[in-house]
Amino acid sequence: MSGGYFRDTERRIMRSLIFVSWFKIGDNIDSRCYRLALHSLKARKNIFTIEIRRLLVTATILPLIDYCSLVLIDSTSENDLKLQRTVNSAIRFIFNLRKDEHISPHRRQLGWLTVKYRRFYFAVCFFYKLLEHGKPEYQRDLFVEESDVRRSDRLAAKRHTSFKIPNFTTSYFEKSYIVTVIKLWEELPSDIVNSSSLEVFKTTKLRKSKSRQEILRTR
Repeated sequence: MSGGYFRDTERRIMRSLIFVSWFKIGDNIDSRCYRLALHSLKARKNIFTIEIRRLLVTATILPLIDYCSLVLIDSTSENDLKLQRTVNSAIRFIFNLRKDEHISPHRRQLGWLTVKYRRFYFAVCFFYKLLEHGKPEYQRDLFVEESDVRRSDRLAAKRHTSFKIPNFTTSYFEKSYIVTVIKLWEELPSDIVNSSSLEVFKTTKLRKSKSRQEILRTR
């Protein structure tokens, strides 16, 4: 089969994902976390140290939370609350906390972002890779540069590009991946945007996200 066939199939799959019910996705992830992972871990929590419990949650719970995070970029606050409660339950498991104990200090001790900020973090990391490699092409083509000078003609300033936000008339499209990631990218300071590698970008962006999360928490 030709390469065009596979590219067209890939586009169709991505379009189909857009129309999936966010509520059902969030509910499914939430139930999977409880049934398949967290319940099993809790049954054996007394034989594990805090560090081992942290590693177990990182390996089994967080991948389920982060599943399809780009597709869930416009997740509702109700879905975020469901997923955050699952993460909170996992944090209680790690530190053996009571249900009435406050979670935020322990989440900060772990160095974890909230569900919402994790999603934004993964979105801009994916966008960095998209700009760096230009693949998949059909996704890169969705982002139109403001400048007349193409990105391929730039050297050091290649990631200083601004992107055109598509015209939209509905709040649904306003919360889409394209619009959201452009806005998130434009909010990043130049030292993060011009990171020398993906690993440097991830580290710097993660540190910035934690700081921003703390600022919003204290307002």
